[in-house]
Amino acid sequence: MLDKKSKIFFLVFALIIAATVAITYYKIVVLRDYLILSEVECDPAAESCFVYECDPKEDEDCSDIPEERISYLKKIEKKASNIEPCDPGLEECEEVSCEPEEEDCREILCDPGNLEEGEECSGEIRNGDSFEEEETKEAEND
Repeated sequence: MLDKKSKIFFLVFALIIAATVAITYYKIVVLRDYLILSEVECDPAAESCFVYECDPKEDEDCSDIPEERISYLKKIEKKASNIEPCDPGLEECEEVSCEPEEEDCREILCDPGNLEEGEECSGEIRNGDSFEEEETKEAEND
């Protein structure tokens, strides 16, 4: 059997673990104190957007028309407690956005410094021209 010191040690250890689990549950489930990263529609004419192209071989909802396969998106990082709970499978959900002066919310536009593997920016490559060359052409046409 365990001596008295060992019983106290295991009791304190179990209480610490239970308290940690309870605090974590409260913080995540009750307070919803974490960040959500959401992708929302973006206007490539006004902003630098992330470009995603679906593959009809991998996604049955993907169009057979090449122009309709491309989506322009920006990312929104927002605190979960500032987003209304919504189940997209059951209802139409409001698109996530940052309100003016809202804390813990930021829009992430496409930038070569924040690209992840397989991503590209809307102005980066179009018909083989770079973003800078395209801007120069647009400025010359004005």
